[in-house]
Amino acid sequence: CVIITKLPFHVPTDPLHSCRIQKIELEGGNGFKDYSLPLAILKFKQGIGRLLRSKEDIGVIMILDPRLINKPYKKCFLRELDQYDLHQGEFGQLLKSSISWYHKKVKQKP
Repeated sequence: CVIITKLPFHVPTDPLHSCRIQKIELEGGNGFKDYSLPLAILKFKQGIGRLLRSKEDIGVIMILDPRLINKPYKKCFLRELDQYDLHQGEFGQLLKSSISWYHKKVKQKP
């Protein structure tokens, strides 16, 4: 199980990231769309990759950050999860159903 408590955006006050964003915006780009968002998506994919390294791997990825469902950029992150079954709901219920799902999958493995 991988639990992602927050989407992996960098701290906006970090001097290195701040300078990169300023440069992008001075060149007419959008610091968030052109830098912060792609970087966060890359880190997101890397986090998922810690659990699922091959097609035979099984596991549960829990994402607890509400921004995944209530921000305009949610589609960018959800696109990375297209190949997985997605479930949304109350944490306790999701935890119970995840445990049940996992036990069924383990029993099915040869």
